[in-house]
Amino acid sequence: MDNVINNWHIIAKSGKQLVRRLGTLLAFTAISVMALMFMTGIGSILAVIFDKKVGAEISEKFQTSGFVPAFQGFANSFEHTNNAVQVVVACLLIVLFMFIRAFFAVVIKSISSNEPAITISNIALAMNRLIPLSVAIMLFILCGQIGLVALVIPGLYIISSWCLYAPIIVYENVGPVEAFRRSYRMMCGYRLKFLGLVLILTLITFVFGLTMLVFNPMIVALILCIVPWLMCFLYPLCIFHYYYALRDKAE
Repeated sequence: MDNVINNWHIIAKSGKQLVRRLGTLLAFTAISVMALMFMTGIGSILAVIFDKKVGAEISEKFQTSGFVPAFQGFANSFEHTNNAVQVVVACLLIVLFMFIRAFFAVVIKSISSNEPAITISNIALAMNRLIPLSVAIMLFILCGQIGLVALVIPGLYIISSWCLYAPIIVYENVGPVEAFRRSYRMMCGYRLKFLGLVLILTLITFVFGLTMLVFNPMIVALILCIVPWLMCFLYPLCIFHYYYALRDKAE
């Protein structure tokens, strides 16, 4: 079994790819943040257009207090507008967030296979996989959390059984239920080893955090922001490499 899956080898390989593609990770993060900020800005614009009371308040601030207070009022206008605008913008934000999650899976797939990541074809692929990935993500989180809250062990069993759903959906273009079934079958005999991988990554993060206590607080704060960000990419990279190893074994 160790000949098929080696956690340390997978972590080392994923870590090297992470370092080599830092520029891609930064670009993806920047694009995602700007997209969410843009959508929030659209919400403020809609608030000003469709809510006359909010628009009048901002106009009054501009005339009496100047540009900065008016701009601050514009930035906060979405929170004070009518419910209809809030619902529309909230729905758009949810769709955008789900697309970012789908695009994230496609980007990780490209990084793990040493391919260009932020491309038009990958955006199209993310749009194609948007619904099944979104449904699978919600089911995975919901079932995993229920299992963890219930007795812990059922949650760990669900997480270790269904962990390959994202690469399966991206590569094999199947629905969430079939992806969970395929992942369950592929992980048979490897669940404990996968939980070992999760434990290793958790300990790496924890130990790294402890070692930072001896450094300057400003440096610690900066690094403690960077490390969780990197781990957000390292963990799914390891999952994709698990998928490759078990897929090749099955073939």
